[in-house]
Amino acid sequence: YEQGSFTVSILPGLNGSGTVTGSGVSNQSGAFNVSGAVAPNGRLTMVASGSAGSAHYQGGVDPVSGLVSGTWSYGGGMKGGGSFNGQRS
Repeated sequence: YEQGSFTVSILPGLNGSGTVTGSGVSNQSGAFNVSGAVAPNGRLTMVASGSAGSAHYQGGVDPVSGLVSGTWSYGGGMKGGGSFNGQRS
């Protein structure tokens, strides 16, 4: 099954929102770039794209604990997906 890791930065935006940028690596498809946004309520949406295609991430950032978690699915009509989690540093 597919697994990997990524590191992102969240840059402050307007009205409490944020812009997400970063990169990662998958055990099956290699390196990928990550971009997305965080809404003022902590809702997180990201897209990872690389040579194998794309994946879409949805989840949230807890402002107190810094826990980041959610689900992801393949883009481009591919079936499959899973969950992700991490921690603000």
